[in-house]
Amino acid sequence: MIALGQIPVTSNIKKNLDTVKKVLDQVKAGTIVVFPEGALTGYTPEKEDFISTIDFEQLSESHTYCEYIAKQREIAILIGSVEKEGDRFYNATYIFSSEGRQTYRKVNLAFHDKKHFAAGSALPIFTLQGIKVGVLMCREIMYPEQWRALALKGAQVLIHLNNTLGPDKYLLWKSYLISRAGENQRYVVSVNCAGSGRGCPTMVVSPKGKPIVEITSDQLVVKEIDLDLGEVQDYYLGQRRTDLVDVVEK
Repeated sequence: MIALGQIPVTSNIKKNLDTVKKVLDQVKAGTIVVFPEGALTGYTPEKEDFISTIDFEQLSESHTYCEYIAKQREIAILIGSVEKEGDRFYNATYIFSSEGRQTYRKVNLAFHDKKHFAAGSALPIFTLQGIKVGVLMCREIMYPEQWRALALKGAQVLIHLNNTLGPDKYLLWKSYLISRAGENQRYVVSVNCAGSGRGCPTMVVSPKGKPIVEITSDQLVVKEIDLDLGEVQDYYLGQRRTDLVDVVEK
C-alpha cells in the first residue's frame, strides 16, 4: 500500500510536522507514506537566508518523531527535509522505517539549490515493506538516465518527491512522469505539495504509462493505493542495444 501525503508546506517546522501527523494518523500498518520535497523544513532556496533560518534542534526532534512513529505504526515514511553533516547541508529525502533512518541526497541540484546544498553522490535502492524503491527529487524528473539507472538496479517503484511551481510547466512535467513510468515499466509515484500554481500534479502512473491518480487540489489530500507489482517488467530494458548506448552508474 502506498499513501500519498499531499500537504501544504510552510517555512514553520512545527506547523509542517503537525500537518504530517494528520496524514500519519490516517494510514494503516504496512503502508509506505510519501510526502513532498522540503515537507518538514519548507523549501525556499531562492531566499539567501534559507538555511540560516532553520531551527536544526527542532528539525532533529521532528526526525526523531517520524522515526519513532514509523517503527511504532509499522509504516515507512519518505519525507523531504534538510540533512546537516559537519558544515555541509543536503537537500534530502529521509526514509524512516523499521530499519531506522536512511537518506537519499538530491544528486541533480536546481540552480537555487546550489546556493545552499552539496550534491549527493549515490543512487541507492531502499527495500521498504518488501518493495524495492528508488528515490528522486523535483527537477531530477529531467534526467531520464537517473531513473533508468534505478530501474536497472532493481527498483520496482520510482518515488519522486516534488515541490514545483509554475502552471506553465504542468503538462510538460506530467508528461515526464508518464514517460519515466512507461519507458522503464515501473510504477512512478510523485507527490507535490498542495497549493495554487503548482507546476505538476501529484500522480501515480502504472508501468504501462497509464495515470492511476492525478491530484491538483490546493488542500491536504491523503490518497491510498495498492500497487500490482506483477505489472513491473523488464521487456524494454532487456531489448536495449547496450553495444551502442548504455546507462552505467559510476
